[in-house]
Amino acid sequence: MHILIDVQGYQSESKFRGIGRSTLAMSRAIIENAGEHRVSILINGMYSIENINDVKMAYRDLLTDEDMFIFSAVAPTAYCNIDNHGRSKAAQAARDIAIANIAPDIVYVISFFEGHGDSYTVSIPADDVPWKTVCVCHDLIPLLNKERYLGDPNFREFYMNKLAEFERADAIFAISQSAAQEVIEYTDIPSDRVLNISSAVGEDFAVIDYSAEHIQSLKDKYRLPDEFILRKVRISHQT
Repeated sequence: MHILIDVQGYQSESKFRGIGRSTLAMSRAIIENAGEHRVSILINGMYSIENINDVKMAYRDLLTDEDMFIFSAVAPTAYCNIDNHGRSKAAQAARDIAIANIAPDIVYVISFFEGHGDSYTVSIPADDVPWKTVCVCHDLIPLLNKERYLGDPNFREFYMNKLAEFERADAIFAISQSAAQEVIEYTDIPSDRVLNISSAVGEDFAVIDYSAEHIQSLKDKYRLPDEFILRKVRISHQT
């Protein structure tokens, strides 16, 4: 079996957030555990050459150039600009043609709801194609909080169009039971096509044992009390 992993989540602004880390960690884990199956990656050629080279370097120890495929089209395609809509459709067609030429059995998409603000291009053809598409679902926060996230008509149109395509996926891999339940309750995707994969974290995250002296030095450096709440910074309202 040939699995083609779309790694655009490691190319867009998501690269610096959780989805970017998930894209890299999950794709590398699949490659490392491929067994007799072939695994390759799909890269968006509309990003900068530096961006593309960074992606290649991230997989250089696991894949040869022959398993790093690049599709391209005429940019920009960001949906936020209505003038780009024609190019966006053309880019989707270019991606589909590239996939058809690669001829995988499965296309694995780790981040689907992107492309509103840049040339991220992903779609699921309405017509029958010889490959199956599996999408990862991180959450459906905009759908569950329409007043907060879907007030802008352009973004609402983009998101709802993406949701309609998302529902055509052959399978949905939800990162948690909560995400799986959101898909089952708020979309038309049958429950037998939704799987909770309970995704873990990459090897970069680990428990480290520090000496009492080191802990005290950190407290002194950052003026921390013995008990405190650590909260990661969010760039969007999700609580």
